[in-house]
Amino acid sequence: IRKLKQIAQDVQGEAVVVTLWPHPRITLKKTENNFFLLNTLQERIKLLSSLEVDHLVVFPFSENYARLSYTQFIDNILIKNIGVHHLLLGTNNHYGNNKEGNTTSIAGYAAQKGIEVSQAPLVQIDGTKVSSTLIRNLLLEGKVEQATALLGQPYPLSGKVVPGDKLGTQLGFPTLNLEIPESGKLIPPDGVYAVTADEVIPSSSLKGMMYIGTRPSLKKEEKKRRIEVHLFNFTENLYGREVWINVIRRMREEMAFTTLEELKNQINKDKITILNFFQNNYEHIDSYRKSPL
Repeated sequence: IRKLKQIAQDVQGEAVVVTLWPHPRITLKKTENNFFLLNTLQERIKLLSSLEVDHLVVFPFSENYARLSYTQFIDNILIKNIGVHHLLLGTNNHYGNNKEGNTTSIAGYAAQKGIEVSQAPLVQIDGTKVSSTLIRNLLLEGKVEQATALLGQPYPLSGKVVPGDKLGTQLGFPTLNLEIPESGKLIPPDGVYAVTADEVIPSSSLKGMMYIGTRPSLKKEEKKRRIEVHLFNFTENLYGREVWINVIRRMREEMAFTTLEELKNQINKDKITILNFFQNNYEHIDSYRKSPL
C-alpha cells in the first residue's frame, strides 16, 4: 500500500485498491477444510480505509467473472471502468481464466495499452517470507503473537454483540457475545485470550479477556463455538453494536470443570494473569496501530 500511494503521488494520480469478494477459492469451491478468511469484507474495508487509499473497488466475484481472460479483465475493468494508468501487482499472482495471466504476460499486454506495470516487493521479516498461508497456520496453532508480527497489527475479530444466556453475569464476569458475519472467518483455537477492544468508548482501547469454545464445563456441551469477551471495568449493554476485538495472546487452552464454582475460580485466575500480562507488556501492546473502527 505504501508503494501504491507513492506511485500515485509520483504520477499525480489516485491510489486505487481492487479486491474481489467473495474470495475466489470459496466461490469456485476450490477450498480445503483448512482454508479460512483472515478478514471479513467489512474488516478489509476498514483496514484499507485506515491506510488512507483514495478508492477501494470491491468486485463481486462469480463463476462468470472467473471466465474472463486476463486481457478482458484489463480491457473491461481496469481500463474501461477504473481508468488505470499504472498497475501494481502482488508477488506470485495469477489472473484471468485458469490463471493464464502471470506478471510477465500482464505486463506485456498492459504495455500495449499504455499502462505501466510494477510489482510489489516480497515482504520478509527476520528472513521469513510473509504469506497469508503462513499467517493462517500460525493462528490455527494459537501462535497469535507470531502472526501479529507478520501482520503488523493484532489479528481482528469483529462482529455484532448478541444476547447470551447471561452465565458470565451470573459468575460475576459479564461478557459480550460476538456474532461473526462471515462463516469462513478464521477463529483461533479454543481457549482463553488476552484482548483489547477499540472504540467501545470513543478514542480509547479497553483491555479484557476472551473465551472461545463450546463450554464443556456445562452439562450439555455445545456444538457451536462461542466467542465471549469480558472487558475489564466495563459493564455497559452493547447489544446490536459492532465491536472490533484485537487478539493479543492465547493464555491457555480450553479446560473442563465439574462445578460452576471451579469455573468461576479459574476465570478469576485468568483475569489476574491477563491483567499482569498487560501491566508487564503495556508499552508493547499500546504501540499497536489502532483498529479503523
